[in-house]
Amino acid sequence: MTNPRVVTVGIDGSETSAVALAWAAREASRRSAQLRVIHAYTIPVYGGDFGAVMAFPSVDLEEFQTSHQKIAADQLEPIRATYPNLTIETVVHSGPPITAIVDGAKDAEMVVVGTHGAGSLAALIIGSVARGVAHRAPCPAVLVPNMPLKATIERIVVGADGSPAAEAAMDWADNESRLWDAELTVAHACYYPYHAGHVTTGDGAALMEVDAMMLLSKAGHRIDADRGGRNEVRTILLPGAPATALVEASADSDLLVVGSRGRGGLKAALLGSTSNQAIHHARCPIA
Repeated sequence: MTNPRVVTVGIDGSETSAVALAWAAREASRRSAQLRVIHAYTIPVYGGDFGAVMAFPSVDLEEFQTSHQKIAADQLEPIRATYPNLTIETVVHSGPPITAIVDGAKDAEMVVVGTHGAGSLAALIIGSVARGVAHRAPCPAVLVPNMPLKATIERIVVGADGSPAAEAAMDWADNESRLWDAELTVAHACYYPYHAGHVTTGDGAALMEVDAMMLLSKAGHRIDADRGGRNEVRTILLPGAPATALVEASADSDLLVVGSRGRGGLKAALLGSTSNQAIHHARCPIA
C-alpha cells in the first residue's frame, strides 16, 4: 500500500493562520492529498529550585491541552464544511511550533504557514515561526499573508537565475501551473550597479542585458519543451535588483516561487539573499 500524498499546514488560532489553512486545504483538495494540520503550543513555565523548570501552579495541563484542541477544531470547522471529502489529520501537542511543523512535513509535498504581513513595513514583522519554517522545511514551503483568498491560482511568477535552486523552483512552479491550468511567467532581473562613467571599454550594461536575455530564453525553453505548446510559458526581463523586481512582480500574481540555497540546520544560514528578502516583502503567497 502506497503512502498517501500529504500537504502539511501549521496553525495557531490566528486570522492569518486561518487564511493559510484555507490555502493549504484548497491545495490538498486539488492534489487529492491528505491535509495534515499541526497545532503546537508551549506551556507557561518558570524556573524552580536547583534550576528546575516547572509549569505555573495555576496551569491545569489537561485543561490547557483541551483548550488548544478546541482552537484547532474551531479553525477546522469551516474547512470540513467546504471540503467534506478531504481527509484531515490533526496533530495537537505541546512543544516548539517550528520543530513540530517541520517534523510534520518530512513526508509532505509542501508545508504551509501564515505570515504576519506582506509588503512595506508590515513585512518586517513576519512571524518567527514562518521564518523558521522557511529556513528549515524539508519540502517546498509556502508562506501565506493575511489577504483575501481567491478560488483558484491563475498567475504564477517564478524567479530564474541559472542556479540549480532556481531550476528546482521552475520545475515546481511548472507543475503547480499545470495543476491549476495557470499562466506561468519566468522572470529574471537584470541589474547593472555601475554608472556609465565607470566603464572604460565597451558597454557593460548592454552586455549584461544580452546575457540576461539569453539566460531567460534558455529558462523559458527548458520548461516549454515539455508542455507541447499548452499554456505557453511567458518570460519577462525585470529591471532592478532581483529581490525588489520579484516583489514588484508579485503584486499582480497569485503565487511567487523562488529557489532556496539550503534547508535545515546550518544550511539555513545559506538561504539566498533574494529569497530571504522576497519572503519578507512578497505581496502574494510565496513558495
